[in-house]
Amino acid sequence: YQLFSTMKGHNNCTILHLKFSLDGNLLLSVAQDSSICIWDCRPLMYNQPIQLYLTFNSQQGLVTSVAWCSLNSEFITGGSDGTIQVWNIKDNKVEQSAILNGHHDSITCIAAHITNILTISSGSRDGDIKVWFSNGESKTLPKTHKSAVTSIDYSPFSERNLIITGGFDGSINLFDIDKNQCLQTWFESVELTRLYPPISCVKFSPNGRFILVSSMDNVIRLFELSSHKCKRIYVGHKNQENQENRSISIMHTINCGIITKGSGSKDHCYIVSGSQDGNIWIWNLQNKKPVQII
Repeated sequence: YQLFSTMKGHNNCTILHLKFSLDGNLLLSVAQDSSICIWDCRPLMYNQPIQLYLTFNSQQGLVTSVAWCSLNSEFITGGSDGTIQVWNIKDNKVEQSAILNGHHDSITCIAAHITNILTISSGSRDGDIKVWFSNGESKTLPKTHKSAVTSIDYSPFSERNLIITGGFDGSINLFDIDKNQCLQTWFESVELTRLYPPISCVKFSPNGRFILVSSMDNVIRLFELSSHKCKRIYVGHKNQENQENRSISIMHTINCGIITKGSGSKDHCYIVSGSQDGNIWIWNLQNKKPVQII
């Protein structure tokens, strides 16, 4: 991997979030001043630099989270004011189509259902998890986190509507949305006592059989859903709790994910994570060895 394109569109502000659209044609970037840029990535196919497509400002305090709801025309943002805003890209403009109110604290993570684009889940600083439906209704899942919900993800392939959540209390929870039930908890915290390091990111594997968990002890773990056991551990990167991510907000956390190349078999699957030392780490999923540090 090598640097191909450098984009400049924000006014010398810290970039908080980057998110590709589901078709990979657009890239969202969110800065600390709540400015949002949308980048056109299609020139990459012709070895041309990425181009700035649209830019605007969100009026919901600090934008703490972002997610795409469709291939490339609808996305959502969560704010420090506790609102979730739904945005549409139409006729080369960005229009706000809805505001979702219901949280009583800052939004810390949001996710949209891949197959059902009208279902949104969100977590907040006070530990609440809400699910929003296309008819405007919402429900609150059983409260299992003792503090902020730091990450949330939908199962990609499941007859049941499942989400996984991670918390600053160090716990991980698997929910069945339809049954409004917590099915499994890993690293359960005791009241007023945190026994495990904060979770910074949880992600389902592309086949939905595993979950990837990054925690603030410099470790990424791969859990198998069927057995609930940890199958692999990846180390080398830096991801530790510090004064910044403890006192400012939960958005200053390290993300991770699984990428596939070619056939998508296990031999072509890789773990990717950011690092507090400014590098990007890539591991082979099977043998757990770093293959590149960028």
